[in-house]
Amino acid sequence: MQKRAAAFLITLGLAATANAPAAPRHRIIHQQKSLYRNILVVDQAGAQHDLRCMVFGRLHGYQSCIRPGSSAMVLHYTQAMLLALTMRDGPHRRALVIGLGGGSLPAALRALYPDLHIDSVELDPAVGEVARTFFGYRTDARSLLHIEDARVFVRQAAWAGTTYDLVLIDAFDRQYIPEHLLTREFLQQVASILKMDGAVAANTFTNGTLAPYETATYRSVFGDVLEADVPGGNRIILGRRDGAVPSARAMRTRALALDAGFRRLGIDRGEVMSWIRGRAVAPENEADHVLTDQFSPANLLLQQ
Repeated sequence: MQKRAAAFLITLGLAATANAPAAPRHRIIHQQKSLYRNILVVDQAGAQHDLRCMVFGRLHGYQSCIRPGSSAMVLHYTQAMLLALTMRDGPHRRALVIGLGGGSLPAALRALYPDLHIDSVELDPAVGEVARTFFGYRTDARSLLHIEDARVFVRQAAWAGTTYDLVLIDAFDRQYIPEHLLTREFLQQVASILKMDGAVAANTFTNGTLAPYETATYRSVFGDVLEADVPGGNRIILGRRDGAVPSARAMRTRALALDAGFRRLGIDRGEVMSWIRGRAVAPENEADHVLTDQFSPANLLLQQ
């Protein structure tokens, strides 16, 4: 999904924060057309740090950003996606990342858990190429990149009996949503490959016509879910296969255990935990808001 970072004033897909430098300077260092999109790599000089960002289409929204030479997670939404780690007790042995971008999420998971098996799924092979060449993304024996449709991958994993402790979904764009990845049936398939206490985190939109449909659809599969409102306009939906919502105390305890690793990734534990708003509120006439394979006008709703 296109995200707003706290360090930018260039117009993003979502809002920049008040901490953005007054006049960031950017330079396009790579441009590549794929079957699906135009991919740009932008180097941006900021007041405090230089950044490198992946952009889809025009210079209006960043897909992924890194600080060259640093392991810090730049975008707030990527930090918030790691709240999934506080939804369950460890050990975390296997994770699925849907949507690669520059590879920030698998890189962070690898830094936190050296023995974790990570499957990353990305539809566009060009994204994988750019992530490797310009963002330092690396695979290894326990961190694999699968170039295929995420729904096909999840279905095949279910057939094979593969289960995950964590599933992180970040496959959407401010201009376009793969509608087959935002339906009750797809989320049921995701739930089927989660362990019973396995956690899902999804990067979604805070406001707009689509938001209550997203909420209703996730609730139809995972029951009660939590919401985290991220500075800049992203919303992270957090759920578990068993429908259990952990207490705030349990989540704080798990986050505390991760504090040293979070700090190495440039994450302020207290700040990230403060973004959790609580349980998502069901929209009125919730059943009418559930997106299905037969009814999924996500892109029409996105543009309203």
